[in-house]
Amino acid sequence: MRTIEDTLGLWVSGLLTTGQVSDWAGSEIARLDQPPPELIDLVMDGPEACLKRAQADFPPRATRLPYVDEFALRAIALDLAADDAVQSFADWASRRCLGGDLKEPLVLFGYQLDHLLCDCQDTDGAAALIRDELPPLLDRCRQMAERYA
Repeated sequence: MRTIEDTLGLWVSGLLTTGQVSDWAGSEIARLDQPPPELIDLVMDGPEACLKRAQADFPPRATRLPYVDEFALRAIALDLAADDAVQSFADWASRRCLGGDLKEPLVLFGYQLDHLLCDCQDTDGAAALIRDELPPLLDRCRQMAERYA
């Protein structure tokens, strides 16, 4: 079950639109007997306005998604045929992986992209790596993304 904080984190990361946040909050309101007022605020005002409020007025804050979770979500949404989307994914993964545990395959993948983009200035190589090596990782990514469904 996704939390308000995770939903806001997805929105801040650009993985959900304002409309999707409002729709999710509306669904939660309909599902719960006693919905928290923050859900009503999200439906009425949207995430941008809510997060601009003082934390005393709107306590939930956006969770910063762990790299591997955000990688999984971005990977399953990625259109591998779209050059701009692949380049954007490569740029994001190469920056966001830094400092991660190299024992984690998704972090290592990001470091490989960082090497190609930053050290080698090889954007075509980074795109080829994504198109070749990402598809076998997608089943794992889908499993990881279930938490945010």
